[in-house]
Amino acid sequence: KSDIECFSDDEIRRIEAEAVKCYKNGKRIYRMGEIVIFLVNTGLRIGEALALEWADIDFKTRKAHIRKNMVYVKDRSSSEKSYQYVKQRSTKTKNGSRIIPLNAAAIRTLMSLKSINGSAKYVFATSKGKRVFPRNIDRMFRSILKNCGLKSVGVHTLRHTFASRLFAKGVDVKTVSELLGHSEVGITYDTYIHLIQEQQAAAVDILENVL
Repeated sequence: KSDIECFSDDEIRRIEAEAVKCYKNGKRIYRMGEIVIFLVNTGLRIGEALALEWADIDFKTRKAHIRKNMVYVKDRSSSEKSYQYVKQRSTKTKNGSRIIPLNAAAIRTLMSLKSINGSAKYVFATSKGKRVFPRNIDRMFRSILKNCGLKSVGVHTLRHTFASRLFAKGVDVKTVSELLGHSEVGITYDTYIHLIQEQQAAAVDILENVL
């Protein structure tokens, strides 16, 4: 899909640096800024990340168990047109429940978060230990982009960037699909067709250089 937007490596470096900035007194500007680094290194959906509990993280094996999701649904208990966030016991797709490896950047991010809210149930929690809502993360992310002088886009762009970086490194589409938790490889292929085609073109160019 030609409308898929991704960040360049330089933009990611700027975004990550801004996400962990502090005031002169040492206090974090963005309390949950690490989630930006975590998302771009795991490819999780924002709902999956916000549903993560510390019990889902295995620091010894450097893996995360993805088995829940937080969704935005209509509050049917109210007569008004209101919505609320609900934590689901299952993920978005049948392949959404998965175990993903955590690279060094993701582990460093989790260790930093552990020092901030390790006593809370959720990995990404408010100062009172409550769950964080997606809209608050999106608002924070857009503020980070603004301070980096970048165009305002949704936090889902980090997931696309994760996939884009894997394809750029030559990772096959099946592996990327499994990491993203897509229900079918075809969804991954259709979503990132232009990136896959670029990878294929680069692979063919290699042949010319070895002849």
